[in-house]
Amino acid sequence: MNNEKRIGELLEEKYQVIFGIQKSTFDAILAILSCAYEEMRKKGGRKRKLTILDMLIITLGYYHDYRTVENIAFDYGVHKQRISEPVGWVE
Repeated sequence: MNNEKRIGELLEEKYQVIFGIQKSTFDAILAILSCAYEEMRKKGGRKRKLTILDMLIITLGYYHDYRTVENIAFDYGVHKQRISEPVGWVE
């Protein structure tokens, strides 16, 4: 799933329908998360399998669409723990 390409092609009006927030809010949250991730990475550790964009989309889908962790994990081809961690981090 290439979310970067899909988000790049998404019309501004669709953000509210798909994610429950406006594009400007989506972009602001993404920028905040990117800065926080860079700070966290300075301390070391392994690189995450999911990108910051993936984590944001997962979290918004989890809250906006009330999708289960198992359902989202199936879509991304990862274990449900790999979905729970990003949701907690984004919160």
